[in-house]
Amino acid sequence: MNCRIFILALVLVLSCAWFAWSQEGQDWRTWQELYHQNRAERAESPEQAEQWKNRPIEIKQVEVNFSGGAVREVCITCHDGIEPMSPSHPESMGCTVCHGGDPEALEKDAAHATLIHDPRAGTGRRNPSALSVVHLSCGRAGCHSGHADASRNHVQRVRRSMMGTLTGMIAGLRFQWAAQETRRAKYGVYSLPVPALPEDMQEAAQQDNEIEALPFFLPRDRQRALEQGGDGGGGKVSHHPADGVLRSGCLECHLDGTPDPEHPRSQGCAACHVSYSNEGLYEGMDPTIDNKQRGHMKRHRLTALPEEATCTVCHRAQARQENRVVPAVSPATRDVHVEAGMECIDCHTSSDVMGDGTVHSRQYEAVEIQCETCHGDAEHNPRVARVEPADARVLRENRHYADTPVGQNDWVAVSRRRRKLSNVKVHEGNIVTVSKRTGKTWNVPLIKGSRSHRISGHNERLACNACHSSSVPECRGCHLTLEATKRGSLFASTEIEHREPALMIGPDGRVRPALPQPPRTLNALDAKGTPLPVIDDWGDKQGRYREFVFTNPLGYSGANPAYATHPHATGRQVRGCASCHLSAAALGLGEAILEMGQKSSGKKDRAETVQRGNVYGTLGAGARPPMATPQGQPVAGTHQPGARPFNQKELNRILRVGNCLPCHAKEDDPIYRDIDKSYRTAEGARHRALVKQARGAL
Repeated sequence: MNCRIFILALVLVLSCAWFAWSQEGQDWRTWQELYHQNRAERAESPEQAEQWKNRPIEIKQVEVNFSGGAVREVCITCHDGIEPMSPSHPESMGCTVCHGGDPEALEKDAAHATLIHDPRAGTGRRNPSALSVVHLSCGRAGCHSGHADASRNHVQRVRRSMMGTLTGMIAGLRFQWAAQETRRAKYGVYSLPVPALPEDMQEAAQQDNEIEALPFFLPRDRQRALEQGGDGGGGKVSHHPADGVLRSGCLECHLDGTPDPEHPRSQGCAACHVSYSNEGLYEGMDPTIDNKQRGHMKRHRLTALPEEATCTVCHRAQARQENRVVPAVSPATRDVHVEAGMECIDCHTSSDVMGDGTVHSRQYEAVEIQCETCHGDAEHNPRVARVEPADARVLRENRHYADTPVGQNDWVAVSRRRRKLSNVKVHEGNIVTVSKRTGKTWNVPLIKGSRSHRISGHNERLACNACHSSSVPECRGCHLTLEATKRGSLFASTEIEHREPALMIGPDGRVRPALPQPPRTLNALDAKGTPLPVIDDWGDKQGRYREFVFTNPLGYSGANPAYATHPHATGRQVRGCASCHLSAAALGLGEAILEMGQKSSGKKDRAETVQRGNVYGTLGAGARPPMATPQGQPVAGTHQPGARPFNQKELNRILRVGNCLPCHAKEDDPIYRDIDKSYRTAEGARHRALVKQARGAL
């Protein structure tokens, strides 16, 4: 009896083993056919296709030595033909040090079971650089983390950057919609401690000890995040629709946001350092990657220098006009730097883009370059410094540039953060900018001593882009709807109109282009489609979220935002004097009719506003809402500390110059060399007679 049981058990075991072997063999044969088919499709000639089609698969292994010791990898048995990732990531590094997985497994599921990836990304297991898992790959000690030189700890910098945390976007919207009382960042995509700040950043940058994870709008949103593998935002639920709008739409711009199928990109480090074609199709030689399936990188290759198209996938409104993917109802002005052939990375530094290790609340705090960095100002040439042996970052970055433009002992421009630029240097007595990708060199015009930059009052009060920017992008007519039965917000319009900039006082106290936007309103609906009630801090009902217009904590309109910007529309030609000094729209008064009084003091000037407003954000119909009333009272909200519309004293001073323009239209007119003296002259009897005579001729 026992013998029979033993024989039956043996037969059962052998049968199962045979079935498993035969099934694995069938899977192997099926995979072989697919392998050869994909290889044949990538062949450069019929002869090569036939050779690949009939060539048996050979088990290939590579011995990899890394911090964990020697590892035998057989990954390239299947991924035969895959491109080396980069010169700094050669084949000798292997695959598993970055991707994880079982280095000795030949069966796909076993080999890929422990790949490093973010399961919430929805892009499979192919990207180990998503910020949620990057510490296991790129952020391993000895790679892009754990160095005494903080500039080499790229992972920590990126996780603290504005693209990583979205602190600026979150703080801006939450302040405008009165979800928080301070303009400073309190929340990010994830929680993050803030390190001690350099002395030159302490006044401008975030001072809190910690950035918290963004709260959820409703408990069901938190529960959904937990079910999808998220951390639930630390368990905080705010019941404020600003957080619902941010989580349902705005956070897609985050480096780990869900890629747009229409404009493929990756996440984390790969979002910038891996290139994608417009179609999102793989064009390399790895036979295991389907070259007909959208969403794959162009090739298995890292680039140290992100392509411009990589930047403009997200920064669409500031893209080259022919590459812009959002429809526009009027053309954008092509930036003079773009016209010259410069790319985004030729101006913006690695600290601008990847962060400097500090959590910032606003974009202008994070960007370290400004016009004066390269061009100087009317009184001074650009600040320069010598590259010393200790400047490891400058020398290291140059290894990735064409022709290594900057070397030891070169004199280079210095940013406003006192960091030496790696591609702007002194050459034969000139300041030159060198293309990081091609090595092309441009001579930088210096403005010191230029008569056109010595207009009284301008140098002290105006930023360069106040005159040299000829257009700003304006998003048209967005209306937000949050429905309990749907995941997110609906944007009623994605059109962008490019208009002549309005002006306002920027965070640095200088006049800058403003980005006034049409008012944003919100519907928040429950599961039955009924608008949700607006509840104040006392628990009283204030109304309903239907066409609801928010006010910020200062009492100004949070639905009519205005903020200073650099619109990337710089031109050699400047806007005319009248476009500022005689324009209600430029002065932030919206659509208005200016009436110039006969007094040169400007006290009798009036602006009859077509579109009216008050401090509570009740705005009438019109093409461009005002930022302020003619009396200088703000009606638009701004989330930038120190930024504001012009006050009445400033409006009077600007319009007073407008009284002179009919006769003195040229910027080099002698009266502008000493404007106060000219005003005193204008009060004399002779000048009044000339003005009266000129008006009579009209």
